[in-house]
Amino acid sequence: MTSTLRRRERPGWPGERRREQAVEISRAGAGATYHAVAEEGVPFRQIAEAVGRGLRLPVASRTIEQAAAHFGWFAHFASMDVPTSSARTRRALGWSPSGPDLASDLTGPGYFAAPKEAVTPP
Repeated sequence: MTSTLRRRERPGWPGERRREQAVEISRAGAGATYHAVAEEGVPFRQIAEAVGRGLRLPVASRTIEQAAAHFGWFAHFASMDVPTSSARTRRALGWSPSGPDLASDLTGPGYFAAPKEAVTPP
């Protein structure tokens, strides 16, 4: 089972295009800091749902306490809201993202080897 947090604030993670990031950042000078993210804050629930579909597992909402038990050491990261802007990168490098958004990309080939049937968690 994959999980998401049930809370007032929505945890969100930036979505980046891996290939684009490598190409665009390689154009930057030594010591430069850029964020090659296409989406400023993808809701964690949306990521969990895409992972659940890819693994053919159900997705459940968890309280903070339940998430700590479920995720273990990862609970801290799962609860973070880390919106990130690439506005400076876009201006400095003349870059704009292309390709699918994170949720769509997670449904593409290469992320999950689809099992022949749904897996039932213990």
